Amino acid sequence: VKTKQRARVCVYWLGIDKDVENTVRECTICQESDKSAKHITSKTIFPSEYPSFPFERIQMDITGPIADAFYGFKYLIVAIDEYSKWPEVHCTETITAGQVLKLLSNISSVHGYPDYVKSDNGRHFTSCEFRDHLRSVGCTQLLRPIYAPQSTGAIERGIGTIKRLLKCCTRDGLVWEKAILDVLCDLRGTKHAATGKSPFFVLSGGRQMKCGLPLLPTFRRLSEPLDAQLREHVRKYQDGYRKEPGFVKTQKKPVP
Repeated sequence: VKTKQRARVCVYWLGIDKDVENTVRECTICQESDKSAKHITSKTIFPSEYPSFPFERIQMDITGPIADAFYGFKYLIVAIDEYSKWPEVHCTETITAGQVLKLLSNISSVHGYPDYVKSDNGRHFTSCEFRDHLRSVGCTQLLRPIYAPQSTGAIERGIGTIKRLLKCCTRDGLVWEKAILDVLCDLRGTKHAATGKSPFFVLSGGRQMKCGLPLLPTFRRLSEPLDAQLREHVRKYQDGYRKEPGFVKTQKKPVP
C-alpha cells in the first residue's frame, strides 16, 4: 500500500496500481520481508485520544541488537510523534538513559520538547537521570502498563517497519548507515495509514516531501484546514475497531 501511495505522488499512468503490485510480488526481498499477510488479533482495543498539535505526545522505545550494524552501533533508539507520525532514530553502541536523552535533545532542538513522553518500563526510561531531566524541561512521563504493548502501538509498529526496511536495504547491497537515512526519508515522505498524510506533509503545513523523485504538479497546499482533515481521517480509521469489552477482532490494519 505504501509503495502505491508513494508512486501516485510522483508519477501516474493507467494501471499503475496493478504494475506496482506485480513489481512488488516479483521482488524476492519484498516478499521475504512482507508481514501484511499476517493478521493481528487483539483483545479489547481502545484507541488513544488524538493529540491537539505536533509533538504534544511522543512514544519512545529501543530495539536491537541489529545485525550488520556499522561501527558497533547495533541499537536503535526510536521516537515517533503521535500527531504527525514523524519518526526519529538515534544509533548507539550501548543502551543508557544518557543515550535516550540524546535523542530527546535532538528532537527538542528542532521541534521543541513534547508535553508527554510515553514509553515502556525499561530501566533507561525509569532511571532518575531520565525522570529528572523530563521534570526539569516540563515533560510528563507516561509509562505503559506492563504486558500491554498495544498501548504504545505506534512505536511498536514503527520499529517493526524500520527493521524490515533496513533488512531490505542491506540485502540489496546498501550500506547500513546510508540505509537508515533512506528509510527515514521514505517513512517521513510517505502517507501514513492513520492520518492519510505523510509526516512531512503534516509538519510542513501541506507541502510534499521531495526525495529525489519528481512530484506531480497537482499536489499543492490543501484548501481546507489540515488539522480538520487529519482528525476526520483518524476518526474514520479508529471507527474500524469495535470497543465493546471482551470483543476480539482480527484486522490487518494496526491501531494508531
